[in-house]
Amino acid sequence: MKNRFDHLVFCSTTLNEGIDYIHKVLGVEIPVAGVHTKMGTHNAVMKLNDNTYFEIIAIDPNQGPPDRPRWFSMDNSSDRLATLNHPRLITWVVNTSSLDECIRRSSYPYPAGFPMSRETKNGRLEWLITVAEDGTLPAGGLLPTLIQWKSPHPAAHMPELGCRLESITIFHHNTSWLAAHLESINCHEFVTLIKLPANSAPYFEVVIRSPKGMTTLRSAY
Repeated sequence: MKNRFDHLVFCSTTLNEGIDYIHKVLGVEIPVAGVHTKMGTHNAVMKLNDNTYFEIIAIDPNQGPPDRPRWFSMDNSSDRLATLNHPRLITWVVNTSSLDECIRRSSYPYPAGFPMSRETKNGRLEWLITVAEDGTLPAGGLLPTLIQWKSPHPAAHMPELGCRLESITIFHHNTSWLAAHLESINCHEFVTLIKLPANSAPYFEVVIRSPKGMTTLRSAY
């Protein structure tokens, strides 16, 4: 089993709002990519590094509600309220060569892989991704969502806009708990953990090098 960082997920109330916000803070305009018919969402994406990318995602007003809760906690009332106030990072995603094995090794109870697909001008994308039945994120998005690509990785065909991921840092009052779960799936080297005082609200942040220089994006504001 080989794991590597795959992508960041950034959520906004509307896709245009997310695109406009990222244009303001990073100085790039991420183009719309496509729709996810099983989840009632659509996205915009850009390449960060080889086989890694940045995704803006929002509920698609042109689709009806799906027959299950949307992924990335997008139907959670508190999370939706947070994105109404400020577009924000919601989680990070790890690419694994064997999703079943990664789930078996994990000390965190990940759900089974959910089959997804999306049509692009370069062909059909297919993947398995861990999505809880209620759509909520593992550890509120601090632990990664897991993905296994069944088609070639899409980053090769994404626009190169001059942005690079420099770091991911998670702030939590119980870093040993997080570290144990990350080590069980061999993902601990992708992030830095910083301990917060007891009762502090956890969050994570990323640093991206962009045409505007070094920019920090956070999951909480």
